[in-house]
Amino acid sequence: MSYPELILAGLPVDPGASRSPDGSPALSGTFAYSHLTASGTTTLKNGPGALGCVVVNTKAGASGTITVYDSTTAAGSVVAVVDATVSGTYSYNVVCTVGITVVVSGSAPGDSTVAWR
Repeated sequence: MSYPELILAGLPVDPGASRSPDGSPALSGTFAYSHLTASGTTTLKNGPGALGCVVVNTKAGASGTITVYDSTTAAGSVVAVVDATVSGTYSYNVVCTVGITVVVSGSAPGDSTVAWR
């Protein structure tokens, strides 16, 4: 998204900040978060937003994934697929133009946090 599009979408932008690889201005401001502990689909944002990071706090059982979509549903453009069997912080800091939806899958999904705005 261009600078004017980010402003119109209501996303905080720091025009003096460093730029992302595609030349668009960096986002500024704080993130909201969602703490996810069960399998299922969660729409975090209806409309343009940004995915900050996915944190796997407690790893999932033998299998488990966290899939993030640039969408208001569990379909469309995939932003990230995180292996939930490995604890860690996975930073993205990317703009999502449609929305942010997260799908947690697996029989023992563990505990994760998604930061977004």
